[in-house]
Amino acid sequence: MLTSLLLLTLSSHSVDFNTPSTIEKRSAFFLSQANENGARVKILKPSAKPAAEQACRRALTLPSQESIKLKLSEKLNLTIPDKVHFIDADINNYQQQKNNDWLNCTGDIHVNSVEVNEAFLALKLAWYFIETKQKQRLRSVIEISLNQPQTKADSIALIASQSPLNKGLAYLDKHLTNQQLHLIESKVAVGNMWLQANKLNEALALLDGCKSMQCTALRNQIIDKQEALESEQADDLRSYF
Repeated sequence: MLTSLLLLTLSSHSVDFNTPSTIEKRSAFFLSQANENGARVKILKPSAKPAAEQACRRALTLPSQESIKLKLSEKLNLTIPDKVHFIDADINNYQQQKNNDWLNCTGDIHVNSVEVNEAFLALKLAWYFIETKQKQRLRSVIEISLNQPQTKADSIALIASQSPLNKGLAYLDKHLTNQQLHLIESKVAVGNMWLQANKLNEALALLDGCKSMQCTALRNQIIDKQEALESEQADDLRSYF
């Protein structure tokens, strides 16, 4: 009975996605559409079916993402590419319903802080500029994230990663004490620097809990180097006896 009532409620509040305000995004796994009234996703690959609810939740945040992206674009006077995105928001009263090939969903979106979201988006844009060899555009972007307490540590990590190793390590030692990194890009960048400096325990601790492919690959490199160093030390010790 409860399920029937829920489906009836969702049906009676069906969302029209044929509107100018509807945002559409396509990935390898999902087609997503969203506007101020709700969202829906279509599975493009059967293997993505278990992630459909997560995709619909993410689609619900698209209007908020676009709003924050527009504000930052105006502040920086530049266009932010589609592949650069970030959102920190809560979804309350989430409901979903299967409708033919689509999973429809609704929910109340609460953006935790527009300013902090802007700062993290600026950081993601900064990493994009590094990836696409546009370092000359970094200064105005990184200034935004440096001035926000929640993103300062990640900004420090980015700056250090673009410096010669010794200079970057000294910059981290001076400015990164007792500060938490949030972005995967930051953790991987600092982890790589510490790997090169043989600060292996610190690097492993930094990556603890990070499940991304980049973190996993780097963690394996660190463990391999640890084992190689331990083997060398054991050989050196045996040479004395």
